[in-house]
Amino acid sequence: MKPAVRRKQVQHLVSGKLLSERRACGLVGISRSVVQYNSRRRCDATLRLRLKELAERYQPPATFAKLQARRFQSPAAPSANLPVAEKAVA
Repeated sequence: MKPAVRRKQVQHLVSGKLLSERRACGLVGISRSVVQYNSRRRCDATLRLRLKELAERYQPPATFAKLQARRFQSPAAPSANLPVAEKAVA
């Protein structure tokens, strides 16, 4: 049985003044910490929407090709991809 179902059972027993939370948890077989747990998960709907927009705008194959083109501008000359300071040493 899932913790959410057990939480409801404990809540029913406690709200009906039948048992204390401690005894209800023991009867149902759930830890009191699980019953008292409050999720701190933030609502990230706006973030998800923005990520979907960006995913549609920059589709993975096109993005990968752009990154590859940027990374390997000149395959024949490997020093062309090095920063200026490293070119002088190489």
